[in-house]
Amino acid sequence: MAGGVSPSERFAAVDPAIVPDLVKVLERTPSRNFEGKLGNHLLQFSATRRIGSWLSYRMTEAQNRRLLANYLLGLLGPKAEPAIPAMLRMYQNTNDPEWVRSSIPWSLARINRRPDLVVPVLAESLSDLPLTQTAAYALGEYGTNSISAIPALLKALHHPDMVSALAAAQTIHMIDPQASLAAADEVMPLLLRALESPVRMNWGGAIHLLAQYGDRAKAAVPTLLRLLDDEDSHIRFLVTNSLPSIDPEAAANAGVQ
Repeated sequence: MAGGVSPSERFAAVDPAIVPDLVKVLERTPSRNFEGKLGNHLLQFSATRRIGSWLSYRMTEAQNRRLLANYLLGLLGPKAEPAIPAMLRMYQNTNDPEWVRSSIPWSLARINRRPDLVVPVLAESLSDLPLTQTAAYALGEYGTNSISAIPALLKALHHPDMVSALAAAQTIHMIDPQASLAAADEVMPLLLRALESPVRMNWGGAIHLLAQYGDRAKAAVPTLLRLLDDEDSHIRFLVTNSLPSIDPEAAANAGVQ
């Protein structure tokens, strides 16, 4: 990196006049009814598999260009505010692949403007499994401007996908710590299940959130004590920082100060 400036930082400094051109790329929707469906049909037969593969490739490349346009809009930050309506249309278009739509909240969070438009759309999408995590992330980045999304986030605490439910819990805490404390009866069972989950990535977020509940989180102490000997130094660090807030006596007995 020349002069310590990354390529993304250099792009963020470009003239915002590029925004309309990026929006045009974003709105150039591939013809799913023709190329996509025809390509999938032709792939089923050996005689037409090559042309089917080519049509599918064309569609994927078109979607990748839209992903890149969305990414670049995010790098521009607040200067890309005029693109927000087009980005929301793309996000709400159920004809677009989920892997394309789920990238939009990341860029909206970087732009961080027009919460009046963005927050209601993100809140509504929390119930859609492929979109929950990125929607929750973006709502968290909007901070207190996302207060109106708290009821939808509370519903998402009961999401069947634990990672999505934990994302909702973390976002509530980011937006309004008092609302997070008030929701202890809903959040605590989720955090305890996350600690017992075989999926290690669930542990860190759960441990971090448990600390805010103090002695109301004592049911987690046996598991936290066990995790003091975990092989992952980051998990041990989180437990060491959280345990004294939950049970000072258990922490002292375990040699945690």
